[in-house]
Amino acid sequence: RLRGFTDAVLRDCPERKISIIEQGLSDTAAASFLAKKLSRCGSLPDCIYVCTGKTNVAGAAIVKLAATAEKPMYCIGQERSDADRRYLEQGIELGYVAQNAYAQGYAAMEQIAVYITGGQMKNVLIPSEVYMGEEKR
Repeated sequence: RLRGFTDAVLRDCPERKISIIEQGLSDTAAASFLAKKLSRCGSLPDCIYVCTGKTNVAGAAIVKLAATAEKPMYCIGQERSDADRRYLEQGIELGYVAQNAYAQGYAAMEQIAVYITGGQMKNVLIPSEVYMGEEKR
């Protein structure tokens, strides 16, 4: 995910600087850590891309940095949780890509069953949906 995102941004906007901060954004305390790490980068980013499904942590970090930021900051991510709603409503989280985890798990088990019974497994495409705010695109 991360490599595809950065490659696409650099292809379309080669003047953009991308800083990769590898951190497991797993809890609210991570927002403070992320805010501190970003504030030490020199200039704050325009946007934070979260590939882990914890976009709300980036939203919380942006709120913490808002008082010192010279310009608005945004985030986009993979998946959406109920914790993201506040940042979507505030316009901090611009959008997300929603995957169908149920269909992914179901298709994986179907293919395993095919393989176990001597059949040939096949690639299965499970489409994702893109949302800008709460609106599906």
